[in-house]
Amino acid sequence: MTILRTHIEFCSDAFPQTQNEIDQWEGQIWAESLAKYLVEQFNQQGITSDYCLEDWGCFIELDNEQYPHIGIGCNRYEDEYKNSFLIFLHPATPTIRKWLFKKIDISNQLNCMADTIEKILAQHSEIYNIRWWDEQEK
Repeated sequence: MTILRTHIEFCSDAFPQTQNEIDQWEGQIWAESLAKYLVEQFNQQGITSDYCLEDWGCFIELDNEQYPHIGIGCNRYEDEYKNSFLIFLHPATPTIRKWLFKKIDISNQLNCMADTIEKILAQHSEIYNIRWWDEQEK
């Protein structure tokens, strides 16, 4: 069984908190500049996307035939470093249900999007400590 890569963390000072996040969420949300960057990178690769602020971070919607069932979440989080971010794919399971009985295998879509995200992060000179979570951390 292939392990799905659905949660990736990294460190960076390249994505500051926006004034919008400070005003709207009293500084509790910190992902808008990261979401803007990811949307820009996806769009350059032909993956039409946009984002919206949520009360937990940012949600990136993929409006693309290749990824019809996948969304992406991102936010900054506190761990041993003060500049850590987490990006996660949703859903984090290899199959989804459509209607009552039909199951759709989306593992190839998830793996392809995981590869795309990893390449985007690896190409940014100010992103470091890139690490996929293992199954126990999700």
